[in-house]
Amino acid sequence: MSLVVAFLGIIVLTLYVSYEKSFDNFHKDGDDIYLMSFKHSMGSALPVPMRDFIKNEIPEIENSAISWYSSNLLFVKPEQSRKDGIDANAMQVSKEFFSMFNFPLLIGDATTVLDKPNNMVISESLANKIFGTTDVEGEQLFVNGNTCTITGVMKDMPNNTSFKNDAYIAFNIEEYEEDWTEWSFSIFFKLRKGTKKEIVSDKMSSTSDERIVELLDALEERHPPEGSRVELIPLKTIHFNSRGFTFAQINERVLDVLMLLIVMLLIMSAVNFINFSTSQAPLRAKSLSIQQILGEQKWKSQGQIMGEAILLSLVAMGISLLLHHLTYQRIENLFQISGLSFIDRESFIPLFVMGATLFGIIAAAYPALYITSAPMAQVVKGKMYFSAKGKGFRSVLITIQFIFTIALVASSLTIEKQLRFWNNFDLGIEKEGVLYLSMNETLQQSHQAFTNELIKNPQITDYCYTQFLPGYVGMVWGRNVDGQQVLLKAWPVDNRFIDFFEIEMAQGRNFSQGESDINNFILNEEAVKTFKWDNPLERKFSSFGTVGDIVGVAKNFNFASLQEGIEPMVLWFTGSASRKDNVLIKTQSTNITQIREFIERTAQKIDSEGTFSVRFLDDELEALYGKETRMARFIEFVALWTILLALTGLLGLVIFISRDRVKEIGIRRVNGASALQILNMLNKSVLIWVGIAFVIATPIAYYAMSRWLENFAYKTTLSWWIFALAGIVSLLVALLTVSWQSWRAATRNPVEALRYE
Repeated sequence: MSLVVAFLGIIVLTLYVSYEKSFDNFHKDGDDIYLMSFKHSMGSALPVPMRDFIKNEIPEIENSAISWYSSNLLFVKPEQSRKDGIDANAMQVSKEFFSMFNFPLLIGDATTVLDKPNNMVISESLANKIFGTTDVEGEQLFVNGNTCTITGVMKDMPNNTSFKNDAYIAFNIEEYEEDWTEWSFSIFFKLRKGTKKEIVSDKMSSTSDERIVELLDALEERHPPEGSRVELIPLKTIHFNSRGFTFAQINERVLDVLMLLIVMLLIMSAVNFINFSTSQAPLRAKSLSIQQILGEQKWKSQGQIMGEAILLSLVAMGISLLLHHLTYQRIENLFQISGLSFIDRESFIPLFVMGATLFGIIAAAYPALYITSAPMAQVVKGKMYFSAKGKGFRSVLITIQFIFTIALVASSLTIEKQLRFWNNFDLGIEKEGVLYLSMNETLQQSHQAFTNELIKNPQITDYCYTQFLPGYVGMVWGRNVDGQQVLLKAWPVDNRFIDFFEIEMAQGRNFSQGESDINNFILNEEAVKTFKWDNPLERKFSSFGTVGDIVGVAKNFNFASLQEGIEPMVLWFTGSASRKDNVLIKTQSTNITQIREFIERTAQKIDSEGTFSVRFLDDELEALYGKETRMARFIEFVALWTILLALTGLLGLVIFISRDRVKEIGIRRVNGASALQILNMLNKSVLIWVGIAFVIATPIAYYAMSRWLENFAYKTTLSWWIFALAGIVSLLVALLTVSWQSWRAATRNPVEALRYE
């Protein structure tokens, strides 16, 4: 059973880690493709003209491509309503996309398929879904009001790619070739074979363009970099990089932890096997010695033990594979992860079988030597003596198990403490009881009529409109302000936003009611600090084609994940209906269900064909840490798994000690020792093992958790009680586990132990 539990854990972890590490590894020239980013800036968002300027200056660049997110709704006819739209992820890209990345095309040539604006490539499954065939070249779809012509069909993208989209649209790059203010694009560069990325990033850092130089100087002054100021993120790592062109799916250090857990499970299962095998030494040694007396050679007896171990290991692996088949989907659903299936990964099965065989050989090597080490003359008389050296070796093994156990318990407690820290952190905005509704185009155009209807309900106390929800602001602006190049997040809001979230003002004023402040701005304190503006209220700021005043400075508040620090930001009061993507609503009603239904009915009155769902803002904010929360639960689950294995191994060792000291226990009982004294004698070693393990595990866990917490801008402290609690829990569980076996040995009739003497 112990092997089955260990092997099942190893199968699950191996499949998951290998899946996460396989992202974007299938591109032919993937090792030479990089995503450009500035260190300590707004992720990888860059302006279009950056691409050509860099290419012209650096000869080591062979190719490049630009991507830009577009829409998730396609239409077959332009007059269709949103409810008839086709839900599909569409990305806008430059014409070089398919010649740079290896996504196979069923129809179309990779070098020319996107050579004209609004040319479109769709996936095989999307073509079949819409048209019932893949022969769709020349057909048209409508996206964001644009007519797109299908010029290619690609194979469905694999799951292990960061470019998981159903369609790619060529955007009109000429519109942005001179625009240094729109920082919304991701730029990929393919370097010539053999070119080191450090050489290219150093050249990018030493560019002669004044705008880039000013920006780099500002970033360097804020965060002095180590090495180059430009970062080239390898294509194969953008899945792990939070500053990549997609949201990071998983922290790479989490995968390192899971790989360590695989090693732990292997070691602990081997320890358990050794302990249980050697606990049977007195029974096995006698039968094997009789076989040797009858003429069998010792190496054959050892081979028999190893053969039995290999068979047992293979049977355990077979059961584990069966259990995995029955449970992997439930595990994926429970932790909301992918990659546990053997589909298209059947090659892992023979690897696991070979691993089980090798495990049986290695794990049985010591028991085979140990069991056959006693002199045959003693064994056949029932007077078996096994060296104390072997007992010490097994004590070391069980101590190693407790090191793993204490470290994992401490790590799990630290992760849980960090998650609680995030959930209870004061963001600087009032978010309790806030509902939100995503607006479609019809609601946006009729937003005033919509809110007029909403406020008729006395239970609704306030509302505001915003393009982005707190947690993610997806607009980055690069601007030249009074000769200074600045880079900051931009958040289109209405004039009710500040009061709605009860954000405090540090300087100036809030946006005024009415339309007088349209296209004016409010900065946060971080922007003023970063750009070293003494009189920010005297400066001007530009939006799209207009120049507005900075009317105020808001105190810093967290508008992104707490994994990141507060960045420079500008609140832009825009009257544009197309920027009102979300309406946020406060209510004093205790019947939330009733209020949600009212809001949805009101939206339905404006757009009878729309589909609407009112949600809690709290849920949206908690989703920022959803991956970390699920991974925390996953690690805690595996930690519990390893604790069970450690206790199983401990039980095997106690059984061995009890059998090995049966005569000593009998003599002590005859001489008046109580059962409690015998129990203390047998359990004393557990205290020693756990104590040694605690001393070793604590600094290891402290270092590992310190490194993990370094990933986050806002983090909890490493409390001493976490490590103390981990040690106490491990000790108590260990004592409870072994006490019942020790009690059986202590209360046994001493006559039975001494009758053969």
